[in-house]
Amino acid sequence: MKVNLNLIRSYREKGHVLIKEALLKDEVLNIRQQIRDEVYLSARNLAEDQYLKTFLFDMNLWERNNIIKKFIFNEKIANIAADLMGVEKVRLLNDAAYFKKPHNLQTKWHYDLDFYPLNTSNVVTAWIPLLDLPAEIGSMNFITSSHLLNYENKSIKQIMKEVILKRYKEESYGALNIGDVTFHSGLTLHNAAENKTSITREVITITYYEDDSCIIDPRDHETKSYYLNRFFPGLKPGDKAETYLNPILTPF
Repeated sequence: MKVNLNLIRSYREKGHVLIKEALLKDEVLNIRQQIRDEVYLSARNLAEDQYLKTFLFDMNLWERNNIIKKFIFNEKIANIAADLMGVEKVRLLNDAAYFKKPHNLQTKWHYDLDFYPLNTSNVVTAWIPLLDLPAEIGSMNFITSSHLLNYENKSIKQIMKEVILKRYKEESYGALNIGDVTFHSGLTLHNAAENKTSITREVITITYYEDDSCIIDPRDHETKSYYLNRFFPGLKPGDKAETYLNPILTPF
């Protein structure tokens, strides 16, 4: 699938974009139960904590399920990510399942690159609903053009204050159908509202980054240190961000 130039332009201006029918409905339905099984199995092994009050969460399902692996390694979505970023090759950073159950709390404002020890801003996440989402749940909320802000040495509290002062626009794509996919930059501020419906919002994400990226020093950042060990085992600052967990997913 070649991405329309208007969608590419919109992504680069806003830091997020919705691509309708990016996947076939059957592609998603065929994988949904596999993902559900993995998520609920993992949830049974977790102690009650704040994450479980916000959503059920599981990462890198592809490592333990070959059916899910085939879906995550789908070149179609990887090629879209590459087109949006304007790069030739992308590597897999991770997949992550987020199941927001009824009455689960709001997910706080954040940007993904605050967590990853990479020296590139070319990081994009595909957000893939596993069922039709009504407007009451909808997609995430994005702060449009927030990916163009300077985040260096600023806390989320300071960044959000700047967003308010500069009157940045908050957007959501509302109701989504199976096969629709949103994409957002690793520098785009986003959150998800409390689930006030009676259904669970089931989503799988795939995050990609530009090939030839390098590892940066996580310093005393606890989450970056964790992800360095989890997704880039054995690497140290300055190394190319390339391990068996980070295959190139776009054609050579």
